[in-house]
Amino acid sequence: MIQPNEIQLCAELARCMLRDIIVHQPPGPDVSRFGAGARFEHAFQGDLENASVVSNRLRLTRCVEPDGSLRMSVGPCYLNQLVVAPEDFERFIQDMRDQLFVEIGEVLAAFVGATIGHCALLPAAREPFAAPTDHRAVLRQLALHGYAEKRGDAYRWTDGMGPAMRECYLWTEDLQDLKTVHEAELLREAEAALAGMPDLLRARLARSASQDGEFDFVREVARHWDGESWRMNGQPAVPDAVLLPSRVIDFARCLRELILSP
Repeated sequence: MIQPNEIQLCAELARCMLRDIIVHQPPGPDVSRFGAGARFEHAFQGDLENASVVSNRLRLTRCVEPDGSLRMSVGPCYLNQLVVAPEDFERFIQDMRDQLFVEIGEVLAAFVGATIGHCALLPAAREPFAAPTDHRAVLRQLALHGYAEKRGDAYRWTDGMGPAMRECYLWTEDLQDLKTVHEAELLREAEAALAGMPDLLRARLARSASQDGEFDFVREVARHWDGESWRMNGQPAVPDAVLLPSRVIDFARCLRELILSP
């Protein structure tokens, strides 16, 4: 249940989460979409499914049935319709609080998944960041409740965001930004690979890095790197139709930057 001192925070999290989802739907951002009657699909994406669950449990949205009718639900719905005007969220949550079986932690996790994870409109990194105009209100509320701290004109996430960030696979167990950790590991791997690269192969890949497009360079690296060591002769060229693992692509891009750096 949402506690009395959490009503404004809850309303701001829900308003921001739903606005970000609805406004940033294809074909492009459109703020005029956001209002009572607006709809969004979860499209079988986990972050949007969680947003559907939380907004339905807050009774801010309803499930849209195939015949167009609306029904209440406490679970995810493929198509959801906003039934409360965004400016009325606080009043609605206050009036309905005793009937809303959802905790603030669930609302926070849904916000993190949608706004930070799916829409990428706020960073997950632990470093201070500038507050986008559309997110200043929610950041003020998060700071008031200890989930963020204000640093001049910027904000920084506190450890209080840990459970929600971990639930959305954005932070590690020791509260580090997973993307930053991944990038640091990738850089170390690429630096070690570059240091152990045979001179002849290094000259070949240096030419590819400077003359070929990124796509061709990535495929050339995939021919010669087996994940642990370099193959001078390489494997047969990777067909264009073959999708390379994202780890290989990220590694090759990082390696290309190192090769091209002064």
